Amino acid sequence: MGAGRRARRRLTGAGEPSDRRLLREIAIFLTHYIGWPLGAELGVQIGTLIAEHEKRPKSG
Repeated sequence: MGAGRRARRRLTGAGEPSDRRLLREIAIFLTHYIGWPLGAELGVQIGTLIAEHEKRPKSG
């Protein structure tokens, strides 16, 4: 299994606080490459996805 698949599995699996923090750090990192306007929008989208994920009922 490649590193990308492992990373996706970790990120999409439990939704732990460290995963949310990591997603926000990725957005900040990418902002330096894609520019501040697009990076700000990416940060908003990630925040929205995290909030929606937290609202979903837990399965299990």
